[in-house]
Amino acid sequence: MAHIQLGSSPEERKQGDFFLDLAARKVVRPIAPRSYSLWMALLLGVVLGLAYGLSNQFINSIFSPPSASIPFAHHPFGIIGNCIASILGMMLICFACAWPKDWTKGALFGSLALFLVMEIRAVATGTPVLDVFLVSFLSFGLLGTFLEIVLCIPVMAILRWTIDVQAELFDRPVYSWQRLRIPVGITVAATALGLLSLYPSSTLDAMANTASLINRGRAAARSENLPAPLREENGVHDFLKYAGPDFTVELGETTPFADKIPPLLQPYAIVIIARFQGGWTVTCLYIDPSDEPLCKSSSPPNTPRITDFWAAAVQPVS
Repeated sequence: MAHIQLGSSPEERKQGDFFLDLAARKVVRPIAPRSYSLWMALLLGVVLGLAYGLSNQFINSIFSPPSASIPFAHHPFGIIGNCIASILGMMLICFACAWPKDWTKGALFGSLALFLVMEIRAVATGTPVLDVFLVSFLSFGLLGTFLEIVLCIPVMAILRWTIDVQAELFDRPVYSWQRLRIPVGITVAATALGLLSLYPSSTLDAMANTASLINRGRAAARSENLPAPLREENGVHDFLKYAGPDFTVELGETTPFADKIPPLLQPYAIVIIARFQGGWTVTCLYIDPSDEPLCKSSSPPNTPRITDFWAAAVQPVS
């Protein structure tokens, strides 16, 4: 073995110590404790969940005209509750991804956790879930479940790689670019994913028109002064009695107006629901957002079900 001869002067010894320490660090790097990866996974889950949650909840307010003052609904838990739910879901996914020592198992566990979170959200939001418990659709449900998990694996492999890099570089500052660059990239991706909740411009216009219509109706002194779509003879009953100051608007289903929409215009129909405290609703159909809508009211328990949780990504064609 070659012998390293160090100089006798303090400067030469200092240089020699530097190179010996550098060689030792290249041969044997510090190994992060197992708990470090798990804690980093939870921290990453908080960052990703918050990025997605804030983007998801505020994207429509950002892109709607300031003058519109649209009171968007934030189902199912409100802005803060939805952001907390997003954070908890991402923490579960990241923790499951980091738990196994083998990265391939981590990607699989993360995919299973992601599938579980998506199905819990589907149940909470009332959107159709896989009919795996129905015998007649069992094969289709199982196939859909399998494909969904398989499609999640590449995403979870990237997530596991990100967590492993943090563990490999744990002796470097958290704020160093070598550690930050990958988490920053996937945080941008999570933020972009939340942008899928942006309504089409036609839907935003219909929501703005509905909010304006409701406010004009509330300003009316008598029933005769109500805008035409909100009058008794046109299907909205006791508007002045039930229309309180606090209401929200959301995207609804076209089913209640199926017989009112010409088949050729079906793809362009937009239904907006205004919900008031106490459960009373006004549902308005727009064929053209710039035209006066066709509206009708509903009282509990006949109010339309909530289908527009978190501004669901499946939107009508604009």
